[in-house]
Amino acid sequence: MHDYYKQKIKDIPILGMKTILVLNKRRYKCVNCGKRHYEKVPFLGKYQRMTMRLILYISAKLKEQRSLKNICHESKISHTPVYSILKELAVGINELPEVICIDEFKGNSNGHKYHLSIVDGKNNKILDILETRTKDNIEKYFRKFSKKQRESVRYFVTDMYKPYKNLVKLFPNATLIIDKYHYIRQIMWAFENVRKRRQKKMNKDLRIYFKRSKSLLRKPYNSLNSEEKIQVDTMLWYDDEIRQAYNIKENYYSIFLKSKTYDEAKSNLSNWLLRAENTNLKEYKEAVKSHINWRIGILNSFTVRYTNGVTEGFNNKIKVLKRLSYGFRNFENFRKRILLLA
Repeated sequence: MHDYYKQKIKDIPILGMKTILVLNKRRYKCVNCGKRHYEKVPFLGKYQRMTMRLILYISAKLKEQRSLKNICHESKISHTPVYSILKELAVGINELPEVICIDEFKGNSNGHKYHLSIVDGKNNKILDILETRTKDNIEKYFRKFSKKQRESVRYFVTDMYKPYKNLVKLFPNATLIIDKYHYIRQIMWAFENVRKRRQKKMNKDLRIYFKRSKSLLRKPYNSLNSEEKIQVDTMLWYDDEIRQAYNIKENYYSIFLKSKTYDEAKSNLSNWLLRAENTNLKEYKEAVKSHINWRIGILNSFTVRYTNGVTEGFNNKIKVLKRLSYGFRNFENFRKRILLLA
């Protein structure tokens, strides 16, 4: 033995107070070559100034819904070692699942407004987060996987964002499915735009009444009680265009959405598109166009149970994490926190 060296090591806080261990480290001298080296300590990694249990403690905190500042405060250490631990944690996937769901969320990190969530729709697990939602970036990511892995994907669930349309070609055996929420809201938006346009031409009292009663007009007619039905019938009596828009919406809800099979949905959708196209309501033109462009994916949603509901749930968790942390400037830190949280 050559000499001793006192080393200060950070450890888990005790009773909420900062804890420092003072290790009397021994240094040995080789009798053959004369070189000196320190003894190996089982709870301390090479070149580290904190115990392994503190590293595990911080790693566990990083998987919780809290900000990095809060983790630093609880661990009684500066942000630098916490960022270093986060950087070293391994996240990501090596193979593709049977069901892939994708959906964007507002991230605002690294100068990109939207990021993309990739979720395993069968096992309800976040697979990865992409920095942008552009078609080229998504294609580049999925092409990293072998053709055999991409052939194992059976369902590809997405919303009606145009760049996503041809991504299903990356998965030769996959069925494109459009999330129900995204195509149903197209009809609600169209109806709401008709109501808002017609409201502007009403007198003040009537306009206020229609605005305050809009929730009744949004609901399916069959879900209303007798008193609410009288109110809706009265409102529809005032304006022909709102009544026409309401009937188209109700026809969509009562006939198309209640279809039981693919063939039944196909027939009902064709009839509804024909009826909507023959109206003079410009607000429905965009909804009709979207349903025609995404027709196959919409009809497939009647035979497959998978939706983007789980993805939306994860996106809500991401929003909470982002709010607690007052946003993230660094995308990679944001991505790792999301994957650890999931």
